[in-house]
Amino acid sequence: MPEDGINVSSSLVHSGARAIYFCDSGYRISSGGVTVITCIDGAWSDFAPLCLLRTLTEYCSAIPIVEHSHHYKTGGSVGPNGTVLSGTQVIYICDAGYHPQGWSTTSCIDGVWSSRGPTCILDVWSRESSLLGTFFALYCFLFILDH
Repeated sequence: MPEDGINVSSSLVHSGARAIYFCDSGYRISSGGVTVITCIDGAWSDFAPLCLLRTLTEYCSAIPIVEHSHHYKTGGSVGPNGTVLSGTQVIYICDAGYHPQGWSTTSCIDGVWSSRGPTCILDVWSRESSLLGTFFALYCFLFILDH
């Protein structure tokens, strides 16, 4: 018997062979639908699932933009017109010199984002050191001009 359980010359499927189902982008397996069925003694363990067109409520608008950050998408996918599939989670990382205020993650749940993501606040130390550097550079420049 071949490893995959299918005899190509006769198109027979041997007991123990599995069929794994996936739906195309923009479609989902029907609620309660199985994704794997197994051939057991000449009969399939379940019916083949149905692929249904996703509805607009299953998508959120584009990933929320958070200034001074970058984000990573986990799970889910981007759907038609840049919309995001329900179930997608986004993790935000504030840029260097900024820290997050609020939730650093958001999720698309039934077509609605759970939050707008964090606000990335400039670190006080970064701002002070930046101002100090500007002041020092200006002082040096004026010192050179004066001498």
